[in-house]
Amino acid sequence: MHSRTTSAATAATGTTYGFLDYYTNATDEEDIEETENQVANTQQMEHTHMASAYITKHETKESIVESRRDFASLKERINSGMSIKESPLPFRKSAMKQSIKNSTTDRYGFQKTNQYISTKDYNDWWNEYCPYLIRRKAKWIKFLERNGLYYEPNLVPSRFPARSEEMARFVRKGIPAEWRGKAWFSFVGGVEKMKDNKGLYEALVNESTDLVNENTEAIEKDLHRTFPDNVYFKEQNSSMLDTLRRVLKCFSMFKPSIGYCQSLNFIAGLLLLFMNEEETFWMLVIVTEKFLPGVHESNLEGLSVNQGMLMLCLKQYLPDVWKIIMDNDDLGDIPDDDTSYLFFLPTLTFCTTSWFMSLFIGVLPIETTLRIWDIIFYHNSKTIFQVSLGIFKMLDPELRKFYCRAHGISTLFTHSDTDLTLKSTRLQENNRDVLGSDLFQLIQNTPKRVINTNLFIDTYVQNTFTQEEIRRCREFVVQSRQRHANLIDRRKELGMTHEERKELLKQERGVISGVWEERRMRTGLWNVGLNRRIKKIYSKGPPPK
Repeated sequence: MHSRTTSAATAATGTTYGFLDYYTNATDEEDIEETENQVANTQQMEHTHMASAYITKHETKESIVESRRDFASLKERINSGMSIKESPLPFRKSAMKQSIKNSTTDRYGFQKTNQYISTKDYNDWWNEYCPYLIRRKAKWIKFLERNGLYYEPNLVPSRFPARSEEMARFVRKGIPAEWRGKAWFSFVGGVEKMKDNKGLYEALVNESTDLVNENTEAIEKDLHRTFPDNVYFKEQNSSMLDTLRRVLKCFSMFKPSIGYCQSLNFIAGLLLLFMNEEETFWMLVIVTEKFLPGVHESNLEGLSVNQGMLMLCLKQYLPDVWKIIMDNDDLGDIPDDDTSYLFFLPTLTFCTTSWFMSLFIGVLPIETTLRIWDIIFYHNSKTIFQVSLGIFKMLDPELRKFYCRAHGISTLFTHSDTDLTLKSTRLQENNRDVLGSDLFQLIQNTPKRVINTNLFIDTYVQNTFTQEEIRRCREFVVQSRQRHANLIDRRKELGMTHEERKELLKQERGVISGVWEERRMRTGLWNVGLNRRIKKIYSKGPPPK
């Protein structure tokens, strides 16, 4: 049993979560440098506050029934706010446009604007996006009817068409907001999982009413940090927060290998806008098992694996971006058979921590995040890496500019017959810190301005690889990291110095680089789609021992 908050994750990954930066203002972060006494006093106050919180937040069967009744009423308001009403087209366009344009919040209850998106930018985008949503819902209704599925006006469909290329296109163009919960739950097999575990969630709720441990303490502390700019989460004793508390407490009991980890509150909170309480619980279980395996567990090894996978994807598909990231750590030219960067992750992977921890919440604007979730839950975890590559592809021109400026050169790339190749130049030492800071800010902040979700998805989120290739990529990174870990243990046993360890790693690179030891395949070859020869090798399976 364990819980991890920002400080714990910082110790593990070397950085704070990016999604928290999105939901805290500058004044909150100015107080980071505190004296030891201030920290001790703050911790004591928090502990005292939590002790009282357990008394005031103790739930009974009666209070749970009342909370669920209030939540059902709140859900009606939420669904009404995000729904496209079945009324004459001109009225629908006018009503939706004006209701959002004249409001300070979007249709999900979030503040429309922030330091990255102005009111004008939001309203200009909404004026174009609103008619698009109306057209898409009309096409979805016809699509359901063509597939023999009855649609009753102003109600959410109970079933969706079978998987097909046409269905995938419809999902990519966006699911009607009020349908999202049922669609997501259907795509990931949630209905079946809930049926197979009938009554389990209620049993967990009953068991958790008096539960007090480090997980519940962390959950209580994070409840009011969850979407503080959202109108549905603002009220201190709202049914939304009561429901979120129950979901997270039950999850911590059901998944003891995770317990509670900060960022789960954001994922569960966003799910609650579209799903009921029990659906949200099972969806959170599925997300952590299927889409983000190991990412939230105590050692955060799954997060490191995902970061390594992203580095491999960059090396294969955006090699110039990969070179910039590696060069920022002064790693120089890395041989193809050297996979040590999968264990000693580059510094700039701190920027991408929240991409995996929060599934892009706070990384991209909320509408863009939800459209990405549509695709992720339909296509599986490969979309997470396709979106990550898409962000870096979008950042590519600016990354080159920063790199060029830091190196003091005017021409960064030379043309060859096939691609653009980054010139190998030694970074001036006095520019290294400036470059690192510029790159960090660019990667951290630019995605938060991606309000034009259609442009981002159509331009940058490509079907680059298959789920099977991502599975093999994961397997390769896990094996590589395990071999490096074994070498580190070997160094410790032998009492080797850092330089001796590096020499040992160099000698072992041939072993580390292979998916199968006897075949010694290079890191780029995790992608079975590269050529027929590699596909043939994989089809035969591992060599006999």
